[in-house]
Amino acid sequence: MTHDLKVDTSVKGIILLTLPISLARLVPELNFLFNAIFLGHLGTKELAYAALTGVYYLIFAAMGYGLSNAILSMISRQAGENNRINIINTLRHGYIVAALLAGLATGITFLD
Repeated sequence: MTHDLKVDTSVKGIILLTLPISLARLVPELNFLFNAIFLGHLGTKELAYAALTGVYYLIFAAMGYGLSNAILSMISRQAGENNRINIINTLRHGYIVAALLAGLATGITFLD
């Protein structure tokens, strides 16, 4: 039994596809906002630390976002060819690359 890998292009399908992505982008922004509100009451030095860590987070988030877009485009091409084995292999290799990148970024963070 094989299922078609095509995306549902109805309004409901698009909303179901984009809702988790939108919520994932909303959570860090709310985090930055609440950090600024609460740390602003402690002092300017603490607020500056929050701003620096926010920029640091955005750098690593942009790296992860670019990697996920590259992997997604490769998986989409394989889905268009209806090639399930290569989708699984691409996802597995993408996971390995992301784990290595996360390990490297964590190591750089602790060395800094």
